[in-house]
Amino acid sequence: PMAAEGNAAMAVYLFTGGTMVLVANYGGLFSVLPAYLSDTFGQRNVGAIHGRILTAWSGAALVGPTTLTMMRSRSEMQAIQQLSDGISDHQFEAAFGANKDMLAQLAEARTVTISRLM
Repeated sequence: PMAAEGNAAMAVYLFTGGTMVLVANYGGLFSVLPAYLSDTFGQRNVGAIHGRILTAWSGAALVGPTTLTMMRSRSEMQAIQQLSDGISDHQFEAAFGANKDMLAQLAEARTVTISRLM
């Protein structure tokens, strides 16, 4: 148990540190981007190009999380399906109170999860 607690704490520290580095870099890029665009494309074009970049970032902020959530959901359902294929119908019904035909509904209701199938 003690080693598991140490690993969990290390994971939190690594996540926190990584997030801080990413946020610092994101802010730094945001602040120097107009100067970089000016050097690369000339001062006359900075406004239009910077506006397009900000629009693209906004679109990515809307589309990115939605796409990742959809991909995660699909991946989770595939894993649940594969794990349930390795369990007999009798065991599945005894554990979840329904047959495998109801798998999609049970997974959506979080009655069947990857951890419960393992």
